[in-house]
Amino acid sequence: MFKRGWQDGEAQIVARQTHEGMYRKGINVYAPTGLYHHVYDYVADVTPDGGGAVFRATFVEMFESDTERRPLPGETAKVKFDPKSQEAKFDRKVLYEEAKASKATGDSSFAAVANAAPGTVPAAAPPVAMPIEAVGASGADSVLIAAILIAKGKGDLAEVERLKGVLTERGIPIPKSV
Repeated sequence: MFKRGWQDGEAQIVARQTHEGMYRKGINVYAPTGLYHHVYDYVADVTPDGGGAVFRATFVEMFESDTERRPLPGETAKVKFDPKSQEAKFDRKVLYEEAKASKATGDSSFAAVANAAPGTVPAAAPPVAMPIEAVGASGADSVLIAAILIAKGKGDLAEVERLKGVLTERGIPIPKSV
């Protein structure tokens, strides 16, 4: 699957946007972003496992279903990379395993709520991560909005308020979803 000499690393996702146009998936195989394909352009800071210089990589990834985690700005994800060309790709097996574990957790939480006594109030649900495109932001603003969603998910309300203040100072309207 990966070429000779590729190494493992971890990527800090800096930005993600929907890929425009056709994505070349293989020889004479092209796929657009659409109902069944989600193609994203990523910018990530890659840190090699075991140490080494951090580098910034830009790459395109296509997701064919919801069986893999699609990393958002501010998140980290395992990658494979070529140290010579600094080409990077997500470690798809890890993304699949993370999505599988998340689904199992969600399924067990749903079952617990379904089996609870009538009138029992379920615990607060964790916020749902949403694509930056859905909130209508771009560039550095989308990174701030993603950081707000992550802080909200961790329950760090002080950080949420601080980041909202930064958006307000820049004159950027805060989406209702945040």
